[in-house]
This record gives sequence, C-alpha cells and structure tokens, in this order.
Amino acid sequence: MLYTRCLAEALAGKGHEVTIITDETDTRSDPGALGETTCPVRTFPRDTRPEARAKRALSIEGKRGGYRLGRWLFRSGRTRLMARGPCCPELENPDNFREFDAVILMNSGSSAWTLHMADLLPRLSPGTWTAAFPFVHPHEEVSRYPVLKRLHEGYHAICTLTDFEQAFFSGRGWAQGDMHTMLAGSYPYPGEVDPSAFRQRHHIPADAPLVLFLGRKIYNKGVTHVVEAMEQVWAEQPEARLALLGFSHNRPEWIQDYLDRSRFDVDRLVIQADDVDTLEREEALAACSLLAVPSISDSFGMVYLDAWRHCKPVIACSGSCCETFIEHGETGLLVGFDSVNALGQEMVALLADPEAAGRIGARGHVAWRERYQWHQVADRFETLMG
Repeated sequence: MLYTRCLAEALAGKGHEVTIITDETDTRSDPGALGETTCPVRTFPRDTRPEARAKRALSIEGKRGGYRLGRWLFRSGRTRLMARGPCCPELENPDNFREFDAVILMNSGSSAWTLHMADLLPRLSPGTWTAAFPFVHPHEEVSRYPVLKRLHEGYHAICTLTDFEQAFFSGRGWAQGDMHTMLAGSYPYPGEVDPSAFRQRHHIPADAPLVLFLGRKIYNKGVTHVVEAMEQVWAEQPEARLALLGFSHNRPEWIQDYLDRSRFDVDRLVIQADDVDTLEREEALAACSLLAVPSISDSFGMVYLDAWRHCKPVIACSGSCCETFIEHGETGLLVGFDSVNALGQEMVALLADPEAAGRIGARGHVAWRERYQWHQVADRFETLMG
C-alpha cells in the first residue's frame, strides 16, 4: 500500500486525476497501509467468509497426501482457495471502474486481489488501459505457483520493480515484451530530523557505533542473522548498539530467544521498538552508523533508499532483488542469505572505517537523488501509459 500511495500521489502531482480504490483494511495492523493521502480514496466492504473457508479447506495439507491435493486445488486460479485475504465482491463490478481511462492493480502475489481483477478484466471496456504490479517475492513458494501467470494474462503491461523480478518472471514463461521495470522511490521527510534525539531517547552514547535493522521482524528479513552477527561486532567494539525497529505483530519475544543466547549484555546494548512513527524511523536512520537488512523477501526494499537519503551505508542480501540496484562495494554491501559470518565481517569492517562507510553512503545518496525519487518513477510510468 505504501507503493500505491506514493505512485498515486506522484502521478497526481504530474496532473493526472488519480483515485485509489481499496477494501476496508485495518490500517493499524498493516505497517505498509495506505495512511493519509492527498488522493481521493474509495473503500468497499470486505467478505471474510471465503478466507475462513479457504483456511478450513487448506488444513487438509497437514494430513497425509493433503499437500498434493492442495496444489491440485490451486491449479486453476478460479478457486477462492487462492484468497490469502478477505474477498471484496465490489472489486469485480465493472460499474465501479467505467469512469477511468486506466486501471492499475497493485497486487501482492496470489492474494484475493488477483482473483478479483482476473474476473474483472474481461468485462472492462476495450478502451481501458490496464497494468498490474505483481509484487511477488521470488524466493517464496507462492511466487512459483503456475496459476500466477494465467491470472496476470490480458493486461497491457506487467510492472516489475526490479530487473531481478522481471528475469524471474521471464524464466517462468511470462511474455517479456509485456514487462517493464518501474523501480521505486523514497520521499524526503518534510520535517526536522535530529539524530541526537534518537540516541538520547534510547541512552546511546554520541560516539557509540549504531547498527540499525528496520523492517518486519521475520526470519526471511534476516533479523536473526543481524542479531547473531553482532557477536562479532561486540567482540571488536563492546560499546556498539543494535536497534531493532519493526512491527509488534511479529512477536518480539521470538527475537528475544536469539538475543538471550548472546554472551554480551543485550539488555544494555540492544534497543527494541515496535510500531514506530515516521519521525522515530527517520531519526533512527539519521543516527545509525549503518543499516543492515539482509532480507531475501522483498520486491524492492525501499528501506535501502531511505538509508541512502541519509547518506548511510547499507548491507543487503545477494541473490535477491537488491543485486539490481545496489552495487556491491560502491553503493552498499551484499552478503548471502544466512551468511552470518560474512555479515559480521562486513559490519565490523564498516564500523572500523567510518571514512569508507561514509563514501559508500554518499554514493548511495547520489544514486537515490539521480534515479530513485517518486517523480522519476511517475515519469517512467507515464511513458509506459503513452
């Protein structure tokens, strides 16, 4: 939803009339939810019954032979078993879309939205231009379902966020001529940001190295690898701090299990914060020495752009979408997923050489300024629409 809001506002800023249509999502439980936007928003009621039925039906996968049966049920794409969220019947009503010259689907893998739009597309007027953003995470199983290709047929354009995602789809037989890489952007924070305020709030000495993890605290985001790699950092720099900023629905006690294994005083050295507001997030980025998010589960990873805005070096994951916009050793560092030792070595090296870290962060800032701002994404999309 964050990408939806930012692209919509950027297109509106270029003179287009943009309306966001969505279901009635509880924004408090979604860190990437729509939030406040300057664009008109229409919401339609949700129907949670199909999701409940799907969950009951998919419980058969835990029984012998059930997994194969589940995959067979997924094959057509017409079954509501594909719905990973509540359905919204109004999204299949073409009357809600007749006034628009273009309809853009901001999807998430094989969610209910895919089904709605697959049902809606054949009934839109022939003059309506359509595009889809699949937003899949290529390393996750759901992105490999063959049905995804069939559900995304019929669009004028398939918009990927990186060349990595486009290559993934091409390798699975998607029509390459219909795919276009849009990239992502990052807006500067409009208010005043004081990095010292973050350190003061969390009792971090002004000269203490600070490693920041910012994102959902789940395994695929690499949060546990950062925690484990800090053992190497603390062995070299005992006063270094680790800030884990994420979202409360990811169970912070799960991370605590990993922290408790440390031989260092994690109660003093680790800051945990959930559901942080935008100012806290920005001040953490401004205050940190480096951002370490070695995630394998992203369509893009806009958090790296946010760090570049603050001229901070980033450590991301090789073999992921980051390979196509982070240049190893130039604008950031790339380590293999689950390569805890390599991650620790890179963190130690950056913290030990602030000048080299500063050069990497500065080059990242130049990359953000020249290519990864939302008006530039809107330019590419506007060209695509013709």
